[in-house]
Amino acid sequence: MSALGGPLATVSIMGREFKVTASSDVKRNMGGFTNAVESNGDLSARLLKTPTPWSLGDVEIEIDDDREDQEFLLGIQKMADWVDCAGTWVSGKVYGGTGQIIGDLAASSANASASIELSGPGSLKKLA
Repeated sequence: MSALGGPLATVSIMGREFKVTASSDVKRNMGGFTNAVESNGDLSARLLKTPTPWSLGDVEIEIDDDREDQEFLLGIQKMADWVDCAGTWVSGKVYGGTGQIIGDLAASSANASASIELSGPGSLKKLA
């Protein structure tokens, strides 16, 4: 089977599901480590492994004022703890982890949407 591209179908934050806009080009970083190589004076080298959190970037979600979506997300952002986050791809695959909403949370009135980024410790796990 060929690789299947497309936007996320939905994203779930603390059990609440949000529709992802069809124009979203979500950037998925599974987390783990970022590697770098540093040289020594004798031309040998060291491998440096920096822990990297997982992230889902450029996730544009529908914001429904009747559901008070933005208020819900702001409440999550105010929490001092990680919450369950998951993304469902158009292929039906689901990846998730514990994380938080990072960055600004500004909703567009013209598009009834908001662009969010989710990030958290460890790695994203394949859930389905």
